Parts: sequence; C-alpha cells; structure tokens
Amino acid sequence: MIGVDFGTTNSAVAAVREGHVQLAQAMFRGKPTTSWRSVLYFSVEERVSVREPAIYAGPAAIEQCLDEGATGRLLLSLKSLLPSRTFETTQVLGCVYTLPQLIAELLRRLRVDAEKSLGPLGDAIVVGRPVEFVGARSADDEELALARLREAFRLAGFSRVEFEYEPVAAAWFYASQLDHDELLLVADFGGGTSDFTVMRVGPGTEHLSAAERVLARDGVGIAGDKFDSRIVEAEVAPRLGRGGYYGIMGGGKAEIPDWLYVKLRDWHELSFLKEPRPFEIMKEIARHAENKKAFGAFLSIVSENLGFDLYQVVEQSKQRLSSAASTDLSVDIGDLLFDSVVCREKFERWIEPDIARIAQALDRSLAAAGVTAGEIDRVFMTGGTAFTPAVRRVFAERFGENKLAGGNELTSVASGLALRAAQWFGP
Repeated sequence: MIGVDFGTTNSAVAAVREGHVQLAQAMFRGKPTTSWRSVLYFSVEERVSVREPAIYAGPAAIEQCLDEGATGRLLLSLKSLLPSRTFETTQVLGCVYTLPQLIAELLRRLRVDAEKSLGPLGDAIVVGRPVEFVGARSADDEELALARLREAFRLAGFSRVEFEYEPVAAAWFYASQLDHDELLLVADFGGGTSDFTVMRVGPGTEHLSAAERVLARDGVGIAGDKFDSRIVEAEVAPRLGRGGYYGIMGGGKAEIPDWLYVKLRDWHELSFLKEPRPFEIMKEIARHAENKKAFGAFLSIVSENLGFDLYQVVEQSKQRLSSAASTDLSVDIGDLLFDSVVCREKFERWIEPDIARIAQALDRSLAAAGVTAGEIDRVFMTGGTAFTPAVRRVFAERFGENKLAGGNELTSVASGLALRAAQWFGP
C-alpha cells in the first residue's frame, strides 16, 4: 500500500504496514531524511559508457554535484514542465530524453532508496497530483501532464497507478487522527503550487461517496519557488547587470535583453541559458557590457552551473524571514559577491501579488463549496510555504488563528496517499 508524493522541490514515499503509516528514509550528508529532493544530476566524471553519463537522483544527486564542482548537468523542478507543449525532448550531455524518461530516471532511483527502508514497493501505487499543474492553461494541458506522469511511473515499474489530489491526500492523513466529524479546509503548499480543498472528514463520513465528501477544489501555480524568485528578481538580478547596457555595432548601445533575467527567475529555466545559442549571446554581451563585472558574474553563474548554490542561499534567507524581521543575504558564488539585508516588510511587498492570487484561489474554493469561513471547523495547512507569515496571515484573518492546524508539513501528503492506497488496493 504505497503512496508517492512526487513534488516540484521535494518528494516522499510512504507505506501502510500492519495498519500504520511508515515513511521511507534516505541519507543526506550522513543524516536520515524523509524528504527526498526531486533533482537529477548527470555526471561527466562518472559514466555508464563512453556515450552515457552516470545519473544520480535525490540526495545523491546533490552530493555528487557538489563533489564534482558542478561540472555535470543538474536538473530540478521537472514536475513544473509536465503541461508544457514546447518541451518534447532535451539533450543532456549527448543523450536525448523525453520528459517522461527524465522523470522515470528520477523515480527509479527514488524507488531504490525507498525500498531500502520499506521493502519491495510492488507495482500498485497512489500518486499525488496538484489541483492545477504549474503552467497549465487548459483542460488539455492538464490531461497532457497526467499522461506524462503516468508514463513516467510506468517506465519506473509501476503498472497500476491511481492519482489523488494532493490536498485530498493531506485531508486523509489529518482525518486518520479524528474521533469526530469536521468540515475541513486543506491548504497544501508545495514548491510550485498552492492547492485548496473543502472536504467533510471524520468517522461519520466513511459511508459518503468521494463526490459527497469533497465539496470543492481550487489551486494556483504559485508557492515557495515563486517567493524565492521574487528575492532573486529584487536583490540578485540587478547585481548581475539587469537594466544595464552593452555596446553594439556602429558605436551605439542596447539594453541587455530582459528575457535572460526571466530565465533567472525560474530555477528550472536557468539551465537552458547554457544551450549553444543563448550562451553565445551571453558571451557576446559580456564582451561589450558597460558593467563587465556584473554581467560577467551572471555568465559565471550559468557557465559554472551555480544556480543550485544561488537558490540555496536565497531559500535559506527566505526561511529565516519566517521567524525574523530581517536577515542577511550573503552571496559568494562564482564571480558574484555581495552582502545585503532583506527585511520581511520588503519581502512581503515583493510577494504581495502572489499572496493576492493565493487568497483569490482560497476564496474561490469556499464559494464553490457554498460555505462561509465561519462554517469551516478546521484549516489544515501543510507544505513548507505554510510557515510563511504573509501566507498564514491570510488564513488567520479569514478563519481565526485558533482554527489553524498543521504538522508533518513535508510528509503529510505522502502519508495520506499511502492511506488512500490501502483503500484502493487493500484486501
């Protein structure tokens, strides 16, 4: 009875064993973890054959990347590409992959790690899915994302795959601890999406159909990764030459193209700047930039595959702002060196449009369910972004602080998916 929470940033695997949920563990830098980073690393130093690079995933990918000095190719946020019709294949160190093939490479290694602590996983699983995939613009895009995800799990050896909405899975985890009925709002914040579900839970609802239990769902493709990009846009991009100029033929000058910095906002897009055409453009700009130091630092981030290091520093600063009024943002990566102070007040101004869209999706979910905030008995908040004060304030203002609940923020979805698997595939 296996549940897999394949996330944009982190993944987790859980199993129901003798009626109890057990989370898979992996090792990262000598310490056990139940949160498995959703990353792939293609090594140029370790190879399967002359033509094929060795592939690492999860904690092992990060360790190998750092050990090698990031000489290979690190891929993150693959889940966010699932609805993209422009992404069909990509070439990684001479090998061509479809998106399902890339995700399957990750899932195979996730499976190996999980089986070390859980035993054989079998071929039947329940997989989480967001209410709205990041970047999906239509129902056809949603179907494409699900079809790709199903194919990836098939390639990884899972022939029986059921999908469950991630916030519904979190509700199952929460409800497993209840001895009474509640009208529950689940707010599930991943790396890429914020999803909301209004649902009846508790022992008295077991006879209800899924349609009777789940009153409404809504979501938006905004969460923690977007907050990171706001810090990058405000604090980092100007120090990498954004808004600057470079010389062109004839003695004139032109503004450095902003599309380069648009790629910088989204981690999974940054690696595309190393493709031949954009990289040649960057090198040409670097030769003629008015601020050679700033744009040269940008070029070093791209050429040396230092995006992971940059976003790690940014993410850690963001996390500190959850408990502090201000924090240092100290960057010494490649040719980029600076110190600044980021205060929570500024950060909340940067993410204000994102908070507004999250609030709108929340309000839509209540309206679709036909309930008021006062009728909600409990709000279960899960996912790392649930700790962001500006996010929590939206819920406290609508429902009251006393109604907000949490716990197991990074693994509650996987645990709930395992409980659903026990229902779907159990005796």
